Amino acid sequence: MPYCYAVWDIDGTLLRSAKAGLYAFEEAMLLFFQKKASFDTIPTAGRTDWFIARTIFERFGYANASPIERQNFIELYESLLPAHLKARQGVVLPGVKEALAWSQQQPQIKTLLLTGNTRQGALAKLTHYGLKDFFDFDASIFCDFDEERNELSRRLWLDLQSKQAALTGQQILIIGDTPHDILCGQAIGAHTAAVATGQYATTELLSFNPSAVYHQLPEPKTLFAPLGK
Repeated sequence: MPYCYAVWDIDGTLLRSAKAGLYAFEEAMLLFFQKKASFDTIPTAGRTDWFIARTIFERFGYANASPIERQNFIELYESLLPAHLKARQGVVLPGVKEALAWSQQQPQIKTLLLTGNTRQGALAKLTHYGLKDFFDFDASIFCDFDEERNELSRRLWLDLQSKQAALTGQQILIIGDTPHDILCGQAIGAHTAAVATGQYATTELLSFNPSAVYHQLPEPKTLFAPLGK
């Protein structure tokens, strides 16, 4: 059976964690560098964890840090994240569980992640909010040393095409809340559904020409309609 793929971002699209990830990064900075810092001047929306880590290292004067040092920092962040998720009152966004449950009943649709979170970070968040079992983690794409989101979508494309040689971009729907999600979907010719449930308004998202823009997730048949064409 030729499959279609619904590919989701996490933060601002599936859920809001009440900045649990940022607080985990801040604690990691304090433990790793023995310094406190604010995220007010560090862009995070739509960025990968490795981009955030590199930016942190540069701000602290460690631009030439080795990959091992950055990996150790990321692993420290991952170890701190579950406690911060428990300590804060985040939410699953409206329509998410309905959309995931509907797509789970469609045998031709596979539900994946394409996220700037590391695999362990994504697992912690989706486990905490009861969403983990909706996704095929083995076929999903996480931030593994990648700093740019377009690298993630290219990796997704290569992985999926290796399993389904006749795959076209029109069999993929990227769902996210930032311009980065739109652009990474466009980079592989995928449909893009942008939701204004994160830091970007619908007018801002529209300027990047996604396939569709919503104030929040629509009912499932509308959201997944492009995959039925």
